[in-house]
Amino acid sequence: GVANVYGLGIAGWSDQDVFVKEVEGGMAALSRILPLAGHTLNLVNHPSYAYSIPMASRQNIAAAIRGIGQRMNKNDDVLVVFMTSHG
Repeated sequence: GVANVYGLGIAGWSDQDVFVKEVEGGMAALSRILPLAGHTLNLVNHPSYAYSIPMASRQNIAAAIRGIGQRMNKNDDVLVVFMTSHG
């Protein structure tokens, strides 16, 4: 009966770390107003995070959405996607 909120953060541009910071900041801001604790995943394209955070490839984005979709109650739950990149 209670809606869960899931968050997916995507930093798609790899040459600048500003997008990583935007995803981290954006997800933190959303977590202050939405009950996201334990329901977030970030995908980041930046060399500094290549071994600690999954890459934001098309395949990983699709897999993340599929995985979250399998956990969600599609009648009650909400998925928030926060994506940052150039243009």
